[in-house]
Parts: sequence; C-alpha cells; structure tokens
Amino acid sequence: TRPDITYAVCSLARFSQNPGCEHWQLVKNIIRYLSNTKDYGLFFCKNDRLLEEITSFGYCDAAFNDTEQGKSTTGYIVKLLDAYPISWRSKLTTMTALSSMEAELVALHSLAREVAWTRMVLGEISSLKLPPTTILCDNNPVVQLTRGPRVTEKNKHIRPKYFYVMDLARDKEVSVQKIGTDDQIADIFTKSLANPQFSLLRSSLCVHIE
Repeated sequence: TRPDITYAVCSLARFSQNPGCEHWQLVKNIIRYLSNTKDYGLFFCKNDRLLEEITSFGYCDAAFNDTEQGKSTTGYIVKLLDAYPISWRSKLTTMTALSSMEAELVALHSLAREVAWTRMVLGEISSLKLPPTTILCDNNPVVQLTRGPRVTEKNKHIRPKYFYVMDLARDKEVSVQKIGTDDQIADIFTKSLANPQFSLLRSSLCVHIE
C-alpha cells in the first residue's frame, strides 16, 4: 500500500547481506518517513466507469544511477482508468545499457510484459472489450522505434527480445505515447526526488490520507 517508498526500499535491499552504518541510517530515514505519514496509503473508491469500460495505463522510466556496476534502474506502474495503481516495480537491471534509449527500451519491455499479464487477468474477470493499453514513455526515440523499427548504429546491438512491445503495438494491445519528463509518474521508482516533485508524484500514485 506504499508505492512511494518502493525505490528507497529496493535500493537498500541490494545491501541487505552486508549493510554498513550509512545503510542503517537510510533505513531509519525510511522508518521516520513512514512514521510521519502513517495515515497515508492507497485508497480506492467505487467508480461506476468500471462497469462500462476497463481502460489501463502504464508509465515506464529508466535512470542510470548505479555507478558501482554501471547498471540502470527500471521503474514502471500500471493503473486502471489512469487513476488506480494495481502494479508497480523498481528494479536494478541485470544488463548494462549503452545509451539512455536502450535503458528506456528495457524499461518499456518490462512494462509491456506486465501489461500483457494484466490484460489477460482483466479479460478473464470482465466481459467488456479491452481497448489498447496506453503506455507513456518520456523518451522520444523509443516511442518512434515502437512505431516503425529502423536498424541504426545505436540500436543494432539490442537484443530482439526487447522489441516484444512492437508486437503488442502491431496487434493493438498497447499504444505507446510520448509524455513530458515532468509528468512521468514512473520517475518516482527510478531515482531520489526533491520534496516538491516527490509529493506531486505521490499524489499521482493515489497515496494520500483517507
């Protein structure tokens, strides 16, 4: 019920086998934050729109912020009616991306798999026809790549599995669209943010006081 601490928890979990004093201090910071926001959480209300339509939205982002291993952090979230979070993740990638476009494509691939599973579940519990899931990405080259893949010097080395989202787009399962960086909700799952932006994105996650 607290997606707002996902990035912090996942980042610290990497040091769980051999934590140092600085890591324990950060853990206490998380506990202090939870104590100060103990009345916050995910609160869903009845929405009659779900009886007429089931639309889903996905946000994905990536950030290169692991200087020790040269990895990037992938973050995504899936929401119903672009309001209610039902799935989210923050994870350090296992591969080393050679460009920001490749890192964003890996994040898009992770979200696409989650969206495919989500659509399968929604299809089983509802008789309504599911429209394409809108996926919002703030990297324009990645958005363009999903609409018409072209082999270039920057992408010819990328593994074919990361183009899985193009099959979903071709089959009209998803629709990948561009979103401004400031409006990218998944940003909260990939990096530490200053308080104003963090509070804004936390509200966008539906994390608030009941």
